[in-house]
Amino acid sequence: MSEIIPGIQITIPAYNCADTLWKTLDSIRNQDYDRERIFTIVVDFGSTDDTYEKLLKENPYHLGVFQVLGKRSGDSMASDAVAFHKYQPAGIAPTFSLLLWPGEVIYPSFLKTATEIMIKNRQHSPKLLICEADICGEDGTVKKQKPLYNDDCIINGELNLKEYLTHGERHSILCFGGGISEGKNMQARISNDRRHWIKCINLNINARCIYLSKALACVRERAYEDEVEEILLRWAMNISIMRGYAAKYGRCINDDFERLSQMNMASYALWRSYVTRKKGLFKAAEDCYLLAEVIHPGIVKEEIWERMTRYLSNQDDDSEQWLEHHYSLEETREALDNPINR
Repeated sequence: MSEIIPGIQITIPAYNCADTLWKTLDSIRNQDYDRERIFTIVVDFGSTDDTYEKLLKENPYHLGVFQVLGKRSGDSMASDAVAFHKYQPAGIAPTFSLLLWPGEVIYPSFLKTATEIMIKNRQHSPKLLICEADICGEDGTVKKQKPLYNDDCIINGELNLKEYLTHGERHSILCFGGGISEGKNMQARISNDRRHWIKCINLNINARCIYLSKALACVRERAYEDEVEEILLRWAMNISIMRGYAAKYGRCINDDFERLSQMNMASYALWRSYVTRKKGLFKAAEDCYLLAEVIHPGIVKEEIWERMTRYLSNQDDDSEQWLEHHYSLEETREALDNPINR
């Protein structure tokens, strides 16, 4: 470990999670990292079970427990939790931050590995580190993901902008080092979403981040209260990034970038249609399906559109099996030619 041991601040928004929160807290306590340099904040948003009462019985050593009355939801809880970052032990002065949700687990080597790599690659000025993660299913099962790249690398926001806006929408990762954004506007909400390429708001056009191909955590399977709103937020962010690039450089990224970006977003909308249909949310599934064509009309020429059409109309064929197989496939790409220092 480097002689400089950075302080790390971990934030956990909580609501009615008495049965899952302690898995997360235990994983923090079991880290191969100096506990004197870790401070955890749990912000309870008016739980109606015994989450808050159990937290008050915890050892307060490097643990801040706060309560905000009035239930929040989703990423707005992460944004509201930022207000409590000013409360921390003297001398910690966190260098890195981490957002976890109740039930998520970081494996014992996570903090040590992530911190060491950030320090050894500081000449690249990385804004954050993203690592692969296993997925905690709603039924408690742990699902493995194929990595996005076959090796560790550095993602350059300027050179690889096209790459990270046209690939990986369905992938879940864990972000380390990038702060939680305060506020409830579109940028704050998307910034607090740890899915892979949506972190482009943190990367921006010129920033860099480190990618680790090994799963070092288990993160929860995401569910959204309003699927259509989530898709529209992502679509708007893609448009914002493209316009920002054009404003800065006076040109488009390249001729086919807009088409590829729209195709990727339409494919994401179809995937959310498939996911919500499997959960029995028929109206949400139909809305996501229709939105895919609005985003990219050319999607109707693809086989996946035909399969989704048949699946949603309950036609008795193999479309459901085809879709299940299709979405089980993850493309692992060759690592970008930007190796990291280990």
